[in-house]
Amino acid sequence: MARQTAKATQEIERQIEEVESNTTVAIKSIEHAIEEQSATINEISHSVSGVHVGAKNVAHNVAESAIGLAEVSRNVQLGSALEKLKCCV
Repeated sequence: MARQTAKATQEIERQIEEVESNTTVAIKSIEHAIEEQSATINEISHSVSGVHVGAKNVAHNVAESAIGLAEVSRNVQLGSALEKLKCCV
């Protein structure tokens, strides 16, 4: 009976070591996946930040163009009005 107990104890110890080993492998795999996800999230964040800056620049340029076009339009209207005055004077 002592031999059976010793044998059973050894088998339990082996199974515990196997579970511990499998757990360690699983934890390392999870850590690796988390590191990869963190790197991907950082890349996405950087890209989104760059897109935000680019969109802000485009909006600024569009606003500047609108101001320029409004000035051109006023100048054309003024020129047209002056031409009408010259015609009638």
